[in-house]
Amino acid sequence: MVLKFSLLLFPAILLYIPMAFYKKTGNCMTAFYYRMAFSENARKFYMLTLLIMLLLFHYLHHSVMNDIVTLIPSTALSMCLFSYRLTDRLFYLIKSRLRMFVVMLLAMLLATVFCHGIFPVVVTLGFFLHASIFYPSRKVRCMVEDGIPMDESIVLLYY
Repeated sequence: MVLKFSLLLFPAILLYIPMAFYKKTGNCMTAFYYRMAFSENARKFYMLTLLIMLLLFHYLHHSVMNDIVTLIPSTALSMCLFSYRLTDRLFYLIKSRLRMFVVMLLAMLLATVFCHGIFPVVVTLGFFLHASIFYPSRKVRCMVEDGIPMDESIVLLYY
């Protein structure tokens, strides 16, 4: 019973905690934004952390539901996180077409009410959409590559 409850709370907790800190002024989030914009290693670490969280969710879902067939599409989507270049392109694609992905995710979330087998796919896409919010935009990355000095207001504006 505890595992079933944690299966439902796991996506909510992992989506709520970062959003509680999103766009807050303070040293912690500003340092996070700078590290993500300036360091490729920080972006790789961010992607690997996301991968570990998704694999933990898959393990939890398999432990509770004992249904491996519903995890196959979700796991295939999660495997793209092993490639940094592929995930980098995917996050930029999601960031550039954010409205389309939000509408697609909401439609799939509504379909989950009638078809419970797509729950892991919806959670995985939700994590991708959520992770792309914290990923630095092309404008910020171009400013970093060009050597334009950035202050906190510019980073928060273009994120």
